[in-house]
Amino acid sequence: MPILPRMTALNKYIINKMNGDIRRRNEGQFVAERQLAELFILILNKIINIFKWV
Repeated sequence: MPILPRMTALNKYIINKMNGDIRRRNEGQFVAERQLAELFILILNKIINIFKWV
């Protein structure tokens, strides 16, 4: 009988670890997308500034 609770605890640990990895990956992707958006805005501002001087 003591084997079963240990197995469920291990399964819970594995599931939590997998969920954590997925969450971390999603956060990383979000950060990358935000950095890309900031870079895009920066480039846009540079282009607008160039046209302002023309």
